[in-house]
Amino acid sequence: MEISKNTKIKLSLETIISLGFAIVSITAVYFTLQGQIAQAMEMPKQDVTRTEFDLRIEAIGNQVMYNGEQLEEIKSQLDKLDARLYELSTK
Repeated sequence: MEISKNTKIKLSLETIISLGFAIVSITAVYFTLQGQIAQAMEMPKQDVTRTEFDLRIEAIGNQVMYNGEQLEEIKSQLDKLDARLYELSTK
């Protein structure tokens, strides 16, 4: 099959409307993304220095260690309560 000036393409009205809708949708998405990119470029940059990042990581690490200590304390208290309950139940 060769495509030339005399080639005829048969499309239904439904197909033409679907193609038109697809083109309009793609164009709308493109312009929306362009607008969002332009808006993002105007926003101030979030400059996080290495020192600030390290301090945040250190604070998180300290909180994790503190939580671990608290959990160990709670566990020891639960063990004591468990032992007391066992003593009371065996009497």
